[in-house]
Amino acid sequence: MEAYTEGKRKVCKPFKIDYSLDDADLGALNTLDEFNGWYIRDKFSKDTSDIINRELGDLLERGGTKREFAKTLETALEGHVEESKTYWELLADHTLTKIQNMGHVSGYETAGVQYVKIVAVIDNKTTPICRAMNNKVFKVADFRKQYDKIIHAAEKHDLKAYKAAQPMVSGKAMKGEISEEDIKKLGIKLPPYHFRCRTTHVAYFSDPNGIVPKLEIEDQGGRSSHPENFVSEGNEVEINIQNTMKRYMDKYGDETQFGYKAFHVGGLTSSTALAETDSRGTYRMAEESASIFNRAILKIQNGRMLTFEEEYAGQNLDHEIWHNKAPSKMPWDLFSDAQKNGHETLTEFISRRTCNIFWDRLGYTKMQHQQEIIDNPKGGYSRFVIPFTEMMREYNLDTPESLKELIKIHTKKPAENAYKNLTIWMCEKTKVKGETSEQKRIREERIKTRLRHEVFNK
Repeated sequence: MEAYTEGKRKVCKPFKIDYSLDDADLGALNTLDEFNGWYIRDKFSKDTSDIINRELGDLLERGGTKREFAKTLETALEGHVEESKTYWELLADHTLTKIQNMGHVSGYETAGVQYVKIVAVIDNKTTPICRAMNNKVFKVADFRKQYDKIIHAAEKHDLKAYKAAQPMVSGKAMKGEISEEDIKKLGIKLPPYHFRCRTTHVAYFSDPNGIVPKLEIEDQGGRSSHPENFVSEGNEVEINIQNTMKRYMDKYGDETQFGYKAFHVGGLTSSTALAETDSRGTYRMAEESASIFNRAILKIQNGRMLTFEEEYAGQNLDHEIWHNKAPSKMPWDLFSDAQKNGHETLTEFISRRTCNIFWDRLGYTKMQHQQEIIDNPKGGYSRFVIPFTEMMREYNLDTPESLKELIKIHTKKPAENAYKNLTIWMCEKTKVKGETSEQKRIREERIKTRLRHEVFNK
């Protein structure tokens, strides 16, 4: 239910209209609760589906991260179905994205939107179907037909019809271009089209034949306006940052482990985070941070200077890019607190000192507030990076030479060992010429204790 509600909210909020679920929404969700069409590797059994629906019931109601859904799927079907963790993550992501897109359809109808344009992320990983669908304009009524087919099939518990209503399309199975006839045969309009599908859609306010719909929407002040004045700001922000990230990663993506896969606004796993990454090339920003960062991009294009708030929003995204530069031999969920804190400390320390390079690459060459960002006591991970910075300065290590060495540690050694590598590095860098073995032991133990208690285990 949370994914569906979020989908409807994302469409309705920019129009300043109520996005509460109506009886039709609740009826559809109840149907999906009873039959969500869970089929594993194209196979389906009622027992398997019942287990999944029972175990996921609470998560679907309150909402949860895709990782939570994947873990629940894996646990629920242990002993019934053997699949890799990656497969469960793909299935969870695909299913939640599908439910959210159904919420979008309801939102478009509530907002009175008549047309929708498909927007694909175009790069070397774009599948043939997404490339072919990009920029196509459909009637919301066509989306509704596909939506109704999904619900009708679920009501009948008809797996074949359910799969036909939202078929999975394999990019690998298709060679060359896809014709219009191929698209018609596939019979799909509403994303997602395949696992890890990055294609989205936005409200479109002109008829494909050039006729502007005669639609008026009343804003909160009671005034009536043409819907072109209500183009979804959220969608525009997301698309603008997506395009910016794509251009950036086209040039500098080789510096990261996985390049660029996607950017999204919202959907963060932490309510306090300003930006996040899965460390596999996908990035997210909180709505307010994304809006600020988008404003900064537009100001740069107009040759204007940025505020501290705008430069800081960029540093938050740069922090996540640095995450993707660090190799790792284990998933983030398995990191201990000390491992997470050590990696975040190193990542934030580096990003605060190098975010000027990030901004320079975006065309902003006169960053004004970097020192404020470095010393910001309320910035990201300050409870780790500020005491670490104090130690670095105490030992005269907050220098360009040390930064180069820390960057090498960050990009060449496993992220999960950051706290160990930082400890070893600092002990080595603080050696005192002529000290005795006992003096060395005392010095190193003091450093280890301070790092352990003041930084990594906070």
